Amino acid sequence: MTDIMERTRPNPLTGKRVPQRDPAETTDEALDAGTLAELDDATLAAMARDELARVIIASGHPWRVDGLESQLPYADRPTLLRMAFLARVCSRHRLQVAAR
Repeated sequence: MTDIMERTRPNPLTGKRVPQRDPAETTDEALDAGTLAELDDATLAAMARDELARVIIASGHPWRVDGLESQLPYADRPTLLRMAFLARVCSRHRLQVAAR
């Protein structure tokens, strides 16, 4: 039972235990501003919730606040999609400013 408790954490909204991801186990490829800026609408729309969360986190968006990453798993898909579109806009703008 201890092993299960170590691999889970309480959901702050429901109090139920949910799986806990270990950042050391993640094998995500790097998402830089160029990659994010090149994502088209169809690609973003086809992404799963965890992929959308990765895009948002990787964007380095100025409106990101402490604790955002821990709250993303609880966001609904439309909210994540809107945030991913904003992250893409931010990445495109950053590349345009850097090119000047």
